[in-house]
Amino acid sequence: MWQNPLNAIKDKQFALAEKGEANPYLPVDDEPKLTEEPGSLEHYKAAMLADINQLKQLKTLEAKAAAKTTMLKQYMAFVNGYVNAGENYPNSVAVQVAIWLFDVGDIAAALGVILPLIKQAIHHSPHNFDRPLEVFCCDATYDWAAALYRDNKTASPYLDTVVAEMEKGRWSLPVAVESKMYAMLAKHKKLAGEYETALAHCAKAEAVNPVGAGVKKLKEDIETAMRKLAATSSSSPGQATA
Repeated sequence: MWQNPLNAIKDKQFALAEKGEANPYLPVDDEPKLTEEPGSLEHYKAAMLADINQLKQLKTLEAKAAAKTTMLKQYMAFVNGYVNAGENYPNSVAVQVAIWLFDVGDIAAALGVILPLIKQAIHHSPHNFDRPLEVFCCDATYDWAAALYRDNKTASPYLDTVVAEMEKGRWSLPVAVESKMYAMLAKHKKLAGEYETALAHCAKAEAVNPVGAGVKKLKEDIETAMRKLAATSSSSPGQATA
């Protein structure tokens, strides 16, 4: 008996479908389904990619910072959960969030994310960065602290925290980066009147970078301030005793 060859083709295709292959006769959605589950790393990576593309359309740093401030809100619960739970897997979303927190000037939140990431030693900077995370952390903290110093405002305790982590974590840093962190902390200690501590940090800057530490004038200023303080103290009338 003659059989329509199209029927034979259909029978073969249905048999393939039963083995797990696509059935060409079932309707197919025009739009692809998102496979990322809400709250998963992949979900936030997709959201981050969309946000980064949106930021590329903005022309000014001010506009980008304002947009980042808004965008960060959707990521903070996920990133803080990662950090607080002691999770330990490569998390590019957390890395990008830490960078954005520095960009918008939230130093406390930025350090709360980036320092645990550096300690894990499994995270990489975004592909468009030319610095590892510990160098970026130092550079960003330095710039933030330098702006405060120019306004005679303190950078404590955050600058102190980064330098302490730099020391105990034995970060692999260029000597220029390490010495400038000590020098900046010395400036802030001078500003606070903690002259002995300031000199100690100057000494550390010179120890790691003998030629380029650039703290000679700073040391002279600190020593001058110490002499003035000592002279004032010695010339002050003592309290009368009964």
